[in-house]
Amino acid sequence: MAEKKEKTPKADKVEKTEVKAAKAPRQPYTSRLAKHYAEDTVPKLKREFGIENQMAVPKVEKVVLNIGLGEAISPTSTPNLFALDQRTAARSTCTGSSSSSSSRFNCR
Repeated sequence: MAEKKEKTPKADKVEKTEVKAAKAPRQPYTSRLAKHYAEDTVPKLKREFGIENQMAVPKVEKVVLNIGLGEAISPTSTPNLFALDQRTAARSTCTGSSSSSSSRFNCR
């Protein structure tokens, strides 16, 4: 029978014992709307309605921006590109995003 060779550690392999530098914890991002709501609107709501508990104040769960494109995209006539550009510019102004970032929105 063939003899089994014992495995010996190779001298050229170096164990990775380096300690990775600890990354600084990321600061959570808070949108301007959330900051404004927490700093200005919540105290006003608590005063106006006499709410004592912080958790009883209504929360903003979802913001929906609806732009009517009926005249811009009409199936019976040619598309009105000028109106479409105006709507896109208005949406960009409201949301603070560039006009080329429409892929983040559910535009149909």
